[in-house]
Amino acid sequence: MNFKGKVLVADDDNDMRVLVKTSLELNGFEVVTANDGQQAVEYARDQEIKVIIMDGLMPYLNGFEASKRIKEFINPNVKIILFTAVFTQSRFDLEKEKWGIDRLLKKPYFATKMAEEIHHLFGTVH
Repeated sequence: MNFKGKVLVADDDNDMRVLVKTSLELNGFEVVTANDGQQAVEYARDQEIKVIIMDGLMPYLNGFEASKRIKEFINPNVKIILFTAVFTQSRFDLEKEKWGIDRLLKKPYFATKMAEEIHHLFGTVH
């Protein structure tokens, strides 16, 4: 795999965090996790983080606001994939620029799709 860097998985659902983390690690990614949007903002300061898989609805700071803060103030080059069950593609397309989100992945979760999206964003081969 040609991808260099870490992936941050931010989701308030522990089972989902573990599932995504494990599947990405099985695909060769180095993964760190955050329990909510506020933690994601803090962890995004690590310049080794190249991709953030961000749940949309989380306590303390939702994934949309966290994404916006990260892109505006911390790391404008990080790629953010919104991972949610409540956002439609058309609504996402209208608002993605506003939040700094690069891609949308819908829940339910498909392990192979997550790795494919990361490789697609960076043009890397797996």
